[in-house]
Amino acid sequence: MKSLSLIGMSKNAGKTTVLNTLLQYYSGQGAILGLTSIGRDGEYLDIVTHTSKPRIYVREGTIFATTVSLLTLCDVTKEILMTTGINTPLGEVIILRARTDGYIQLAGPSINAQVARMCETLQGFGAQTVIVDGAFARKTLASPAITENTILCAGASLGQNMRRVVDETQHVHDLLKSEKICPELALLTENFPLAVVGEDGSRKGFEQAALTDALANDLLKQGTKSAIIIAEDASKFLINTEMRQKLALRNVKTQVRNSTNLIAVTINPVSAYGHEFNADEFKNALVEIIDTPVINVMREGAALYDLLA
Repeated sequence: MKSLSLIGMSKNAGKTTVLNTLLQYYSGQGAILGLTSIGRDGEYLDIVTHTSKPRIYVREGTIFATTVSLLTLCDVTKEILMTTGINTPLGEVIILRARTDGYIQLAGPSINAQVARMCETLQGFGAQTVIVDGAFARKTLASPAITENTILCAGASLGQNMRRVVDETQHVHDLLKSEKICPELALLTENFPLAVVGEDGSRKGFEQAALTDALANDLLKQGTKSAIIIAEDASKFLINTEMRQKLALRNVKTQVRNSTNLIAVTINPVSAYGHEFNADEFKNALVEIIDTPVINVMREGAALYDLLA
């Protein structure tokens, strides 16, 4: 696969552990990896929660993005390939190649167009697979315009109630797996970023690109039922769990012009805030309600390898 994004349901959902598992796999395959991040990753202490985090260990030849301010925190021998001119709160983003094995910190742009450009730049320098480490709750990375594949990372840090965490994970999963519309509907709605098509053949287009709770509520107030809400891709569905349930009661479904390839849901049953779920119960609860492989990477790294093979 050429590109892969990691999306977290919350902070401390296990994204960095998943990233390190991916690094081990691709290093074993002899692949040249490209790495970037929305924000910052690889620090040993989370700057928000002040809890310990896994560090990021890369092999010689890895191409990665970071910022000028984090250069001294990367203990690999570095070859600077490019200064990007993209400025972030951590400084300008630069592209480097690791000339030795070692620990690095990642930092990159947060604007979607810049992330897509970063992926292309890393590939231009020879990266065979680019991994984008996303900030929590940034579903926009699941857009197929940015990466071809996505992994959703869920963890106990989202909340102490396991059933609620499972339900929230199912909600995001199901939105990301929204069905692709048929070619006929694509033609009928191509002039609008967002459109509603009724069972009776009625059509309504919107200039805004995303389905928000406010817009969905307006549609319900207008009596919308037995309809399909169409967006460019699943990252444009920004509704919460309750609103999606309300739409479902009216037989209102979400579909997309470009589908997201969600390859796995990973779980981290241990919270950074002191509580944890029974790992088997957490996994089984998700397996029962979603149709995507669920993997506890700390126990089942090989299962993730099988998906990547």
